[in-house]
Formats: sequence, structure tokens, C-alpha cells
Amino acid sequence: MRLTPKDRLFIGVALAVIAIDQLTKYFISLLPSGSGIPLLGKFLMLTHTQNTGAAFGMLQGRNMALIAVTLAILAAMAWYYKNISKGHIIYAAMICGGAIGNLIDRVRLGYVTDFIGFSFWPTFNVADIAVTIGALMLAYFIFKEK
Repeated sequence: MRLTPKDRLFIGVALAVIAIDQLTKYFISLLPSGSGIPLLGKFLMLTHTQNTGAAFGMLQGRNMALIAVTLAILAAMAWYYKNISKGHIIYAAMICGGAIGNLIDRVRLGYVTDFIGFSFWPTFNVADIAVTIGALMLAYFIFKEK
């Protein structure tokens, strides 16, 4: 099977997101859970958090359900892949890379490592950023084109 430029872009972006996500989580895991490093006082901190739920602390302790949801999202992205234009493939790759980054944590650790914390927002990680930006941008372009 020969990879197209679209395939190579998708794989490259997804792997980059996974690698950056896992590396940052590894380094923050060197801190004890709950400890943090202030970057901008208490406004922005790196705080090692173990999240057994989803965004905003929802579904705490429902690891298997969250794994199933992640697999369903990845399956939907795989099904939709052929319809995504090369110009938008980066956003799909960000979603998949981020989903896989957090899936690795859920399967390996039983929780997701979060560490970026603003004083007004729950902690999150690189995978969360990639999924959020990818989903917002993909949705924007899908609705804009219709």
C-alpha cells in the first residue's frame, strides 16, 4: 500500500501530537502527584494531576467507558477519513493524536495525566489542546463549507 501526501501528513501530525503529549506527561510525572510549579504566580501553574474522568472532572472513575468512547471516536474518524480534504486533514490528525495520547494513559495508568492549570480552569494536557483545537477547526470548516 502506497501512502499519499494526505496520509503522510495525517500520520506525521498525529505522531507528533502523541510524542509531545507523552513526553510532557513523562516529565511532569517526575513531580509527586498534586505538586506544582508556578509559571505566572497562581494564574498559570504546572501541576501534576491524575484525572480518572473526562473534561472538567466529569465521569470520574469510569475508565472503561471513557476508553470505549475514545475507541468509538477513533473509529468514526477512520470512517470519515476519506471525506476529509487534504487542507483539513491536520485537524483530524490533531483529534486522533490527542485521543490516542490520552488513551495510552487510560490503558497504561488507569488515569490521564494533566498538568497545565490556569487559576480559572481545570488542569489539562497537550492531548486535550490538540483534540479541542482540532475539533473546533474541523467543525468550523465543515459548517463553513455547507
